[in-house]
Amino acid sequence: MAALAATYIIIINLKLSTMKNEDIIIKDKCQSIRNSIRTSKERIREAEEVLPELHGPGKKVLEDFIKREKLHLSQLRNALKACEAKK
Repeated sequence: MAALAATYIIIINLKLSTMKNEDIIIKDKCQSIRNSIRTSKERIREAEEVLPELHGPGKKVLEDFIKREKLHLSQLRNALKACEAKK
């Protein structure tokens, strides 16, 4: 099961890394943070959809991934608030 969770995380990262730069249009200096927030939310949502199907160590690996990604999302939201305050 741990291998399944690790494979899933690799697939998410590959999916996101195949996005072309021109797919993301930077409209302002805070847009890249907004894009990162969107990506982080997608990763969390996709991982949470798979979580009920896993058991044992694989489930723990994915739960840890979700926990870290939620922390990262919180940090991104704080960065966005700081960025928008500078406008």
